[in-house]
Amino acid sequence: MSRRKQIGNLISEFERKAVEYLSGKGLKVKDGFSISRDKNGFTMDVPASGFPRDERVLDVGTYSFSLYVSEGKYPGSILKVTFSVWVRFKDGMEGEVNSENFTIFDELSSHLGFSPEEKTVSLFATVVDGEVIFSGDGEVIWARSVKWK
Repeated sequence: MSRRKQIGNLISEFERKAVEYLSGKGLKVKDGFSISRDKNGFTMDVPASGFPRDERVLDVGTYSFSLYVSEGKYPGSILKVTFSVWVRFKDGMEGEVNSENFTIFDELSSHLGFSPEEKTVSLFATVVDGEVIFSGDGEVIWARSVKWK
């Protein structure tokens, strides 16, 4: 099987699991969420109502997830699979959020086969005149390596 076909099959399996999980939460493709796919992954827009509420997060109505598979160049090389979502946090929450206590997407990521150890929560900031200013934006990322044959 070609490398491109293997990657396509891997992406299809992740997409199938995502649809299965969200359908189990009462969300349907087109009505509740949308998926767009390209050759290296997919993007999925899901209503915030499909996840537990977290008081640290601003209610944006929709979460946009992406799954991306980076291609290894040679047989036996490692593919990297990343699954991520952008989150907007309320002011002052930068010290209150980390990969252990921010868990609203853990059921979905677990259904896709990611473990809590593969999760990172990143908060974005700039430094102005020596002062760190948090933007409120953050990203939750799960990453894993997959060996392909």
